[in-house]
Amino acid sequence: MPTKNTVKIATTDPASLLVLIKEEIDGGKIDTWAYDKDGDFTHIPEQWDKKAWLHPSVGAGALELTIVWPKNSEQDPAIAGVFLGRFIEMLVVHFSAEFMHASAVKK
Repeated sequence: MPTKNTVKIATTDPASLLVLIKEEIDGGKIDTWAYDKDGDFTHIPEQWDKKAWLHPSVGAGALELTIVWPKNSEQDPAIAGVFLGRFIEMLVVHFSAEFMHASAVKK
């Protein structure tokens, strides 16, 4: 069974945090992430663009983003590390008041 690499963000309002992230991307304040029509995020510096996506899921008290790999590709731990780590970094820089803690989780 494939590993599910996830960013788990503990927050009192996960749906609002997700909206805020998209608003900051749309407004150009976050310029290293983009999201597609499905709402999945990708890290857009050229070497990482579309190597994977982070699929958001709103739960009770948490926003979770799970890595989705391109079709017919193998899971790459280096890419997973970059996507999870850089997403958490973006959260700390732009949204530190909006969450209690964030972590990378392997399921």
